[in-house]
Amino acid sequence: MPPSSITNLLQALRDSKFQLHQILDNSPGAIAVFDRDMRFLVVNRQFVRDTGICNRKLLGCYLYVVFPETSGRWKRICTRCLTGASEQCDEDPFPRADQPQERLRWSVHGERPMVRSAESFCFRK
Repeated sequence: MPPSSITNLLQALRDSKFQLHQILDNSPGAIAVFDRDMRFLVVNRQFVRDTGICNRKLLGCYLYVVFPETSGRWKRICTRCLTGASEQCDEDPFPRADQPQERLRWSVHGERPMVRSAESFCFRK
């Protein structure tokens, strides 16, 4: 392959990565993308704001190490979605060890890589 073709491919890859980050960072909900081993590949700004965890500290880390309080129910949801399922919930309690209980509107899409999006909200009845 000629060097100019490689240069063009690398530029196209950089452009695609930039576009992906623009889409993610301008999405209103928190978004995290995981590999098959549940390591963070990408998170958007809203995810960082909602969790209070620095983006650089998340990438490459296992979800269950970052959030050790993850319930067995969530682990089962992730397992199903890693096999291709998609699940969602409009109002779900999400306990955090270091914060008051949150309520989330979330969806997990069983693509490869797996995508999780969530919106945290206060719940009042």
